[in-house]
Amino acid sequence: MKIWSININNHNKTGYINLETLPIYLYLIENINYRLCDFVNYYLKIPFPNILPKKRDLIENCYCKNKKNHCKNHNNLYTLQDWYGDFGQYYHYKVCIPIFNWCYKHKKRNIYSFNIQYNKLKKIFFDNNEEFFNKDKNNKEIRKNEIKRRNFKRF
Repeated sequence: MKIWSININNHNKTGYINLETLPIYLYLIENINYRLCDFVNYYLKIPFPNILPKKRDLIENCYCKNKKNHCKNHNNLYTLQDWYGDFGQYYHYKVCIPIFNWCYKHKKRNIYSFNIQYNKLKKIFFDNNEEFFNKDKNNKEIRKNEIKRRNFKRF
């Protein structure tokens, strides 16, 4: 399967056209995983109970021991809700991310990127869409109008 995409950087005035080739089974796994993860994260917000306290990692294994804001107290107890949040977050961390990583690191997935001039890319694809190339892109009203125009739907 081949997927074409366009990357545009308005700040640096650069543009790329990307071609991604992958087997159909890899695309299906990735797409099903995306939809399932989206469903679990947004619609199955089951909070974990405040039980089963868990200790932080030892100071030797702490990820912040070399930083200035090092954790002082590693003996605090954390409950499942403090540690993982809800079921959707836990599912995303333990199921979705490993599947996505496997899909993106698969040896049969190839990504080719072609550099193209910004002005040419703008003329070919977005000549009729002035809002996209507006310098006030960070303006909230423009973002709201863009979201309304696209009319995103989850499923």
